[in-house]
Amino acid sequence: MKSFTVLIEEDFAQKNYAGYVPELRISAVGDSEQDVIESLQDLIQIEMEKNEKMPVYRFGFKTQEFKFSKNGGLHNGLKTAR
Repeated sequence: MKSFTVLIEEDFAQKNYAGYVPELRISAVGDSEQDVIESLQDLIQIEMEKNEKMPVYRFGFKTQEFKFSKNGGLHNGLKTAR
């Protein structure tokens, strides 16, 4: 058994869910979280059958703090063209 990172988000506009496995760069969409997980499981199985040595991509998650100016613009120390 192998474990993978799965990012699942609800899309309120489309009224569905999207899932992404960053190690394999595969994604799926479904009507529920369970649909997404089942689709991703199928896609991972297909990849494993296609490639005995699956490429596993490096990735990282980071929490980034952003500061905004009083006028609502992003303040990052860079000047913007106007």
